[in-house]
Amino acid sequence: MGLYCGVDLLILPDWKTHVILEINAFGDLLPGILWNGMDTYTSGVKAVLERTTETQRTQRE
Repeated sequence: MGLYCGVDLLILPDWKTHVILEINAFGDLLPGILWNGMDTYTSGVKAVLERTTETQRTQRE
């Protein structure tokens, strides 16, 4: 058994803010598997962008 994991990290355009999308033992070995027409990367990035947009909107109010 190896002691390692895969980490999907999203670095935002300011190069300071980052978000961990997923940590797992196997990496994303899910080719061709879709949910609502999106793969794991697309759905993760979409979720982060939606939260970031909502946070920015709330801060402006």
